Amino acid sequence: MGSELGLDADALLRRLMEDERPRLETELQEILADVLAIDAWLLGGELSAEKRGILERVRRDRADALASRLVSWRQRGGGFELVVAPGTERPFGPAPEDSPSAGVAMIVSVPGDPENAPRSFAPAASVAMGYEPVRSRPPAAPPATDWRGPLLSFLASLRPDRLPDEELEELDQLVRGKERLRGFPHHVQVSLLEYAAARLRYLQHRGVADARIQPFMAEIRSHADREGCGFVHGPKRTSGPTSSSWDSDARTHLNRLYDRALTDDAGRVNFGRAIAVIEELVRDAAPFEEVRPLIASAIRVGVPASNTRLVNLVAPFHGNMTDAPELRTLRGAIRTAERAARAPPEPEAPAIPADWPWLAFARGKRVVMIGGDPREPNRVRIEKAFAFGELVWEPTEFKPRSSDAVRDRISSGGVDFLIILRRFVGHDVDEKLIPVCETTGTPYVSVPNGYGIGRIRQEIEHRIPRPEPA
Repeated sequence: MGSELGLDADALLRRLMEDERPRLETELQEILADVLAIDAWLLGGELSAEKRGILERVRRDRADALASRLVSWRQRGGGFELVVAPGTERPFGPAPEDSPSAGVAMIVSVPGDPENAPRSFAPAASVAMGYEPVRSRPPAAPPATDWRGPLLSFLASLRPDRLPDEELEELDQLVRGKERLRGFPHHVQVSLLEYAAARLRYLQHRGVADARIQPFMAEIRSHADREGCGFVHGPKRTSGPTSSSWDSDARTHLNRLYDRALTDDAGRVNFGRAIAVIEELVRDAAPFEEVRPLIASAIRVGVPASNTRLVNLVAPFHGNMTDAPELRTLRGAIRTAERAARAPPEPEAPAIPADWPWLAFARGKRVVMIGGDPREPNRVRIEKAFAFGELVWEPTEFKPRSSDAVRDRISSGGVDFLIILRRFVGHDVDEKLIPVCETTGTPYVSVPNGYGIGRIRQEIEHRIPRPEPA
């Protein structure tokens, strides 16, 4: 029985390694290509001391990754061999840009594969090829809980509209900033590195030399390998854009990073916090191009373009928004607010006369009014005019869950009458409050504009059946 189990285990290991072999050979070939390309640049190129140091460090990291994979494969009984095709041997020197590893391949075999079994692993080979033993990195400290603030500050420095040399310097700071990258969660590190890779591919297509791009790509791969933050799309030579272009990919990554900086781990947005971030930039007299991505992100993650505080805050940028299609709805909200400010004030609505038939309906009721920015003088005035027993004015601005609280209160029988200020609430009111009103038999009215006494009275007369005379 033990022998049978041993044979079964061997067969299972062989089958698993057979499945893994194509992927491993691809990975080894890519790492080998990086190492050989860096060797060519180090031995045949005119490099500054700084660039040489970067390449040497990346080479060590990639060599570590290569050695780690080979040792792991060998420990499971596999073999490997570095094969150079006849006629392709060449002395050290600049490699062809399109294929620095042309004619060189890493072949691996599984246990019990005598026909194709490569030569056995010789420990001295790692030293001869310049590979050093993999050095395990101590576990990185978990990202600080306030990583969103540092992320926003860093994102402000990423400007894809700069000249190529300026942007390469900017991307160099991103890719080489190991400590800063480690301060972010893994999924944020991946997005930052994918943004960098997409911009580098875009610059490459615009004519920046491959020799200037590839060290960045190798550094990106090295970071992802050593930190284990996840797969990064873009550094592979065969990678293509996931959208219409690399430029579009980069903008998508940048937008996603801004969105993550304004939302919590579950993707929810705090309206007040999102607007406060924009407000801080505006108070610092930041230019529109720096504020623009934050405004667009705030709207993408759920802050209404009609939010009064947001509209008032960014109104000075109205003229700059002409070429910002993502802010078209916000431009409309600003124009609406400006027209309302120029319009003559609404005349004071007449007091409710003592013989108003619906006064019998309104008197003494526990009323909730939802929407807008509650002002105590207005609340008191409305409560007295209709002789409500109680008027609770629930805001929706900066309180995305206020409709949930009102729904619960209606369900528990704590509301006799609901007033919805339609202009100041979202569609969730239709989904949450109207159904519970109809289920519990709670009367309600929806006021399309404003919250004056005259408009509330008009909607009551339209919606609520006329009470019979006492």
